[in-house]
Amino acid sequence: MADGCLCVTKAMQHELAQNWGIKATVVYDRSPEFFHPTQLKEKHELFCRLNKDIANPLGIHDCCSDGDIDQGMEIVSVTEDGTSLVTRTDGAGASYSRAPDCVAWNKQGMITTPERVEYTLFTNRVVARDNQGHEDDESISLNENRPALIVSSTSWTPDEDFSILLEAAIMYDRRVAAILNEFDSISEESLWKDFTKGKQFSFPRLLFIITGKGPEREKYEEKIRKLHLKRVAFRTMWLSAADYPLLLGSADLGVCLHTSSSGLDLPMKVVDMFGCGLPVCAVSYSCIKELINVDENGLLFASSSELADQLLELYKGFPNSCDLLSSLRRGALATGSAAKWASEWEEHVMPLVTEVMNRRL
Repeated sequence: MADGCLCVTKAMQHELAQNWGIKATVVYDRSPEFFHPTQLKEKHELFCRLNKDIANPLGIHDCCSDGDIDQGMEIVSVTEDGTSLVTRTDGAGASYSRAPDCVAWNKQGMITTPERVEYTLFTNRVVARDNQGHEDDESISLNENRPALIVSSTSWTPDEDFSILLEAAIMYDRRVAAILNEFDSISEESLWKDFTKGKQFSFPRLLFIITGKGPEREKYEEKIRKLHLKRVAFRTMWLSAADYPLLLGSADLGVCLHTSSSGLDLPMKVVDMFGCGLPVCAVSYSCIKELINVDENGLLFASSSELADQLLELYKGFPNSCDLLSSLRRGALATGSAAKWASEWEEHVMPLVTEVMNRRL
């Protein structure tokens, strides 16, 4: 018989006491220190690294692919006759040249000419030199007409029913079209050109990035290819250990489809999302409220229709007028920063270890 026991939820603590006569101490999972909010510069660098997978996925043409979105790099050079020339390279590697759009003023009131402009679907970065030849501070900003970025991680097993997410995406696509009174005759290409030109709608495009490897990945990738949605896109990818936390910290929302087979544990992926300050919509099950506080750091859903409703509620007015999404983000950040492994250990594990050691003496 063990001298002391640990468990990960109050539901498991109750199960052990009720059915096994075991007294256990609850120690909640906490995210490692490297799960934290992503800075704007880190976001831009990440999206530059992922640009090929996001903008030019093999065989995919949708509202977020490079054929319709202004992504890539512009480099400003000076020709022999002193004329400035912009060379544009898009995400697919094609290039062309044109005259620069404008010059700008830096904080010191000196004229600057953009020397290099990098574009991604979500960000752009301008590097310029002033009229004395000094490199000005680089300027990175989020694109106003960027899609909302939603992340879900999975091992692609039957424990997570991704058909719920696909059905919710279809519903969001159709409901937004109905709300905006879009006719069926409006083609995908026409709508995507509006996105390219920077036109903003009261509801944004959604880009779902689903990370992970597993046995059902190909099955769902085939289903995704058959969706043909106007304002929702999917990307499946496997990220490095360094890039995964950066992606969570760069996203607008996390989605968790985990349903515990025992009903007694909590999804570690949500813990990591909170560590990055990312609010979560999760499938509801028996003990999930030990982790997600509804309307504080996330929302719970029981069906694809309910998830679609939540996406509409969260993203109306994106990116600048989403009060509920902003509130949930603040709550997720507070949850993630409130307790880390060190504090959880000191508060719950050390007292138990001390008690056991004292009994042994």
